[in-house]
Amino acid sequence: MIQPRGGPRDPPSPRHPRRRPHLRAWRHRWRHLPVPDFRRCSVGRLGVVSAAQSVLLRHLAQVEDFALDGSSPPLPEADHPRLDDLLIHLSPPRHALKGLVLNLPSYKLHSSVFSCVNLDYLEVKGCLLPGSTPGLVASLPLLHLTRLRVHYTRELEPHLNSAQFDALAALISGCPGLEQLVVIVGPEVAGVKLKIAAPRLRQLEIRARSADWMVEFQSLLPDLAQAKLQLPFFCYAQEGGVEASANFTEHFAGGEAGVA
Repeated sequence: MIQPRGGPRDPPSPRHPRRRPHLRAWRHRWRHLPVPDFRRCSVGRLGVVSAAQSVLLRHLAQVEDFALDGSSPPLPEADHPRLDDLLIHLSPPRHALKGLVLNLPSYKLHSSVFSCVNLDYLEVKGCLLPGSTPGLVASLPLLHLTRLRVHYTRELEPHLNSAQFDALAALISGCPGLEQLVVIVGPEVAGVKLKIAAPRLRQLEIRARSADWMVEFQSLLPDLAQAKLQLPFFCYAQEGGVEASANFTEHFAGGEAGVA
């Protein structure tokens, strides 16, 4: 599983003769890593996408988990097609990806991610989901996705509309085994609604700042053990605290829910 730590150290310099054996050992290690992690690792002028492509093209082992952070410095839009190629490279039959973590500002996620039938954990920050086309919706039930974390950052504010949240709702409802869901909406988003239909959900966390942002539960959640909702207080004040509590009891059978 992807661990919350940076990647391995930079390779030793090939210019020094004494370091060449260490360089070969470093390359051998990279080529057999099941979890290439490109978060908080220095790649110099090469760029994180080029470094990831260089490693994956020479990779000999099956990649199980992959992490990439292109937020600092921000990844230029010109590199987005190369990101598409990288995600296509990680898709079956070449690799059986189980975990994917991406932090890529203003990048629209390539649909090849959802062809990874072994994908169990997906975490995207700063990314937009692809539109819910019939082909994409048909492939979702084949996924083994149980944990999903989506973080919409401020840079995405111009693109956050009802179509984007419909795509997120389609992803949630299209994965019948989903057990953990985290949705974070950083910017102010007006007049949109997130529909959640995930009957096997056990852990739920939703954080949003907009007063006009709404959440609608379209299925009972009998297995829900933990729920954390951080929404503007006056949203609940307008609806009435008593009614909100009644709705929570109706949907969260057998679990506990908290509102912050």
